[in-house]
Amino acid sequence: MKKLLLLSIAALFLLSTIGCESETISRQEAYNACISIASAARQYERKTGYAPMDIGELENKGYLQLKTRIKREWKFAVNFPYDVIAKSTIKMPGGPDIEIVYEIPEPI
Repeated sequence: MKKLLLLSIAALFLLSTIGCESETISRQEAYNACISIASAARQYERKTGYAPMDIGELENKGYLQLKTRIKREWKFAVNFPYDVIAKSTIKMPGGPDIEIVYEIPEPI
């Protein structure tokens, strides 16, 4: 009985650790996506003279390609030239409503 209890506790610990790890990975990927979005927005603005309205515009024009999983776990808003905001959805391992704000640096 004690072995079963110890195995159950170990399994729960392992599952919770995996959940935390996948949440951390998802957050890092969202942050990296924000950097990619900012870069694509800058290229788009230089080429067209206009700031993009949203990431859909960047994707449709070929400036950006994000993984489907990232778009399922996070919603992105681009406020060029100021920032890109990622907000987690219910599909993200850490849960919804986690916000990441990437401030777009001024061009050199």
